[in-house]
Amino acid sequence: MNKPIKITPKIKDLIGLDLKKNKKILDDFTKLVQQVGFLKADLDKIEIYWNTLELNFKEYEKIPLIYKYEDMFDKIEEDQNTLKALKDSEFYDQIQTKVTEWEKKLSLLQIVLGLNMDIQRQWL
Repeated sequence: MNKPIKITPKIKDLIGLDLKKNKKILDDFTKLVQQVGFLKADLDKIEIYWNTLELNFKEYEKIPLIYKYEDMFDKIEEDQNTLKALKDSEFYDQIQTKVTEWEKKLSLLQIVLGLNMDIQRQWL
């Protein structure tokens, strides 16, 4: 697995760089930056969706009940599959912490929503 690369280039470093001689290194670095950017964009989509989701409620005998569980379960499954796909990337090490964090969050959410759905069914 690739280790995280921490680079803080300065203009003076780039000015003296022989671009022809270091083309392979620059191409590899560009590929790394692009791929990690794509991976982070997928993670950002997951994070934005779940951090801005508003639950749908219906009132039953003056008690608010969550509905549209199927949509949430479908989205959880979709995002879990996205996270699994991210693990197959050669640049997974760059995002491993975030992926693990979201795997835990989605797994817990799936359990909590399932329990809540079971409780609501018992009330009805």
